[in-house]
Amino acid sequence: MADCSCILAALCFFVANVLRMVMFIRRYNRQHFDFELFKQFDPSFIREQWQYRTDNLLLYNAATVLNAFAWFFFLIPIVQLSWCLSRGGFRQVGVHVAIAIFAFVGTFGEVISRLLMFGFNGVMYWIHSEFELDRWLPTNISQGQPDELGWRTLELVFLAVEGMQVWVNAFEWVCLTVIFFLLFYSVATQAPSQRELPMSMVRVGLVIGVLSLFDFAADVLRYEDWRLFSSLALLAGALNTWILLPSFLIALSFQLPKLVPKPITIEHNETIDLMSMTRTPAPPAGTPLGQPGSAAAAAAAAPTTTTTTVTAHAPVVANGGVAATAAAAPATGPTPSPIQPDPESSLI
Repeated sequence: MADCSCILAALCFFVANVLRMVMFIRRYNRQHFDFELFKQFDPSFIREQWQYRTDNLLLYNAATVLNAFAWFFFLIPIVQLSWCLSRGGFRQVGVHVAIAIFAFVGTFGEVISRLLMFGFNGVMYWIHSEFELDRWLPTNISQGQPDELGWRTLELVFLAVEGMQVWVNAFEWVCLTVIFFLLFYSVATQAPSQRELPMSMVRVGLVIGVLSLFDFAADVLRYEDWRLFSSLALLAGALNTWILLPSFLIALSFQLPKLVPKPITIEHNETIDLMSMTRTPAPPAGTPLGQPGSAAAAAAAAPTTTTTTVTAHAPVVANGGVAATAAAAPATGPTPSPIQPDPESSLI
């Protein structure tokens, strides 16, 4: 059965990036945009910008909510996967703890930044629609003409807060890079016979990590050439979280249930190999491995294997009707004290 959190994360990432691509196409086809007027903080240009933002507010909010939910659902399987790959905390603990920490940090940063932007956008659109932004200067200075300082101030504050969100989003790509690089390292350093995930799957994760690193670099460099590097960052992000990351999560949804450890029941006369978690029958009594003292010899011959043997002890009726112990104590453990006869057992 597929893991539901992986499916939900893949679906949210896919739909959120479809909406982002629609927003990018609309923004690219704006007829009123003029970069020179944008740099001059031209009031008429700023009015058109805010009208465009108001028309696309619902689309922006939907993409924002879906992206936040995508990160939340992404956190659950990544933490489970890091726990399974660490074999319950006994293998490469630092690597798998780092995977979980970066997943937590990326999710926390995404959710907090989206909540902050929700509140900020709500206030900014309220100011844009309800407040006086045309006449701020006294009449004797403006001579009765609109100074439009409010529009310039509104746009300046909006750009400053949006720049903060750009860096938060850039750090999320760093988190994805570290997560998938460490996942690749964890699986690649396992013995081929003991790998929980196929190498083809973690190689796709490695490509996701490389593209995330490229997206981070494009986010940093966009202030050198905003249009070019913004387009490159959006295309890399769309390829990453529109195609590769959902594909990885769907594949993980079928692999993750197989990695969850199952409870083991120790039955009569069986040996449990705690390292490989496989069950093998105990050797018969007549074989060399079944002789007393052979457990210590076997342990010396294979020091890397830890075994636990459970042997049943059956009571034997001795002369006089008194129950005694017929099973000998293991050679590697302390000799058990003999069972004292029950005074009432002589009545049998």
